[in-house]
Amino acid sequence: MWLKRIYDAIGFETVQETVSPKSSSPVKSDGKIMATAFWDTQRAILVDFLSRGQTVNSDSYIDTLKRLQVRILRMRPDMDIGNVLLLHDNARPHSSIRTRETIASFV
Repeated sequence: MWLKRIYDAIGFETVQETVSPKSSSPVKSDGKIMATAFWDTQRAILVDFLSRGQTVNSDSYIDTLKRLQVRILRMRPDMDIGNVLLLHDNARPHSSIRTRETIASFV
């Protein structure tokens, strides 16, 4: 998922009948940030943000999956990690042999 950071500089003021409303000027964005989110039926478990300019590759995705495993074990100690269902697309980092081996090792 792509998130766009916007710094909102618009204030709220009361509009009177005699005063015309001010038009807002666009606020320059600070850029896009890539976020990967994991959740269960109760809450968000992990939201991982990539550094500016970094892309998702097998190494970064495997690091994220390892952080996810630690968070699941900490937040849901009663859950069997082997019963976790990951739903992701077939992008190369998600379907690489190293990624699939890492996911299989979580069982």
